[in-house]
Amino acid sequence: MSSAKFSFTVSIEGIPFKIDWNPKIDGVLLDMRESGVDRKKVHMATVEVECEPQMRRILAVERIDKALSKIAFALGHSIKRGNEEYETILEPKFDKPRYGWGWHKQVRRGVIFRPVARFYAVVDYQTILETALAKINNVKPEKRIILTIALALYREALGIESPNIALIVFFSSITAIVRDTKSNHVLTSDLKKALQVVAKMEDDKFSQYFEELYGNAYGRSATDHGRVDITDPLVVGNATMYVNTMRYWTKSIIQNYIDANQTAPSS
Repeated sequence: MSSAKFSFTVSIEGIPFKIDWNPKIDGVLLDMRESGVDRKKVHMATVEVECEPQMRRILAVERIDKALSKIAFALGHSIKRGNEEYETILEPKFDKPRYGWGWHKQVRRGVIFRPVARFYAVVDYQTILETALAKINNVKPEKRIILTIALALYREALGIESPNIALIVFFSSITAIVRDTKSNHVLTSDLKKALQVVAKMEDDKFSQYFEELYGNAYGRSATDHGRVDITDPLVVGNATMYVNTMRYWTKSIIQNYIDANQTAPSS
């Protein structure tokens, strides 16, 4: 089957500011457009793909999701694709756009928008985003696959409603980073060492906290092995305290990885 060129646009949920400078991230354009549902201005992401027609959405969504993972990391917000999808055939020439395929309607999920650090209220979002993206895009080529995995898991964890499940995914993000130095065999002790670097706590205090964070009472292991009821208010309350800490620690570990693996400037 011959290939064609498509423009694919999807609405975006979770960006906490109006975009007025239209950034382009790895070929994905972010801007504000009129919603086809209620005519209000909403965030949109657009990417062009050239492929066989049946692959157009798969490839477009992959590129958009990778760009959104970078934005979620930079801003510390849950960033998700929304319900509105638009496509236009660019080549061969076709002037009629198609809107929101009937056979694919994305289901909305509950999203917790956790508070952002107070300094975001006074710092230019454009500066925050562009600074973070510049460092992400300057990571050594051989380290980018690992970073892509970690960023995608971090973004997913930000948008998970259950704090117990979010803990599991934050640990998965950290594991992707730690595995880079452990030849694919990551032990619990390796994760503990990685977290202690960013926790900056005394050994005894950290060991106790890590056991609660990772262990069998309310933490990651208890949930992952089906030992707790994630609808129990006591379980949820304890996990919520831990997940807020893990969000910060996970971002710190990813940031350290980004900083340590920058491409050296050419001489």
